[in-house]
Amino acid sequence: MVPEKHIGFMRAYTFDRTYQFLFSIEELNITDVLVFTIIYNYNLTTPECFIGQETISKKLNVTSRTVRNSLSRLEKIGLLNVVHRNGYTNIYEANYERLEEFACKYDKGLC
Repeated sequence: MVPEKHIGFMRAYTFDRTYQFLFSIEELNITDVLVFTIIYNYNLTTPECFIGQETISKKLNVTSRTVRNSLSRLEKIGLLNVVHRNGYTNIYEANYERLEEFACKYDKGLC
């Protein structure tokens, strides 16, 4: 679920506008944006995303390795919090504070 303090941001910053600034982040490629989008959509309804890498790879028609690379980049730049659980599906959560920081860089009028 979206933390209470970020609900105003999420209402103000519609999903299509979110795509626009995600594509402006130089460190991300198209697959990274799509992987983030899947996790972001799950996080809108549940506090934690337990979706497996294999499921994401099937949704995007890419290899599991490509998904792992994207998840690593998203975690490295701080857009994604990952709880690694040996033998279990990892837990993925969009980092709304970092998301808001990137949005503010992209749209100075927002913040």
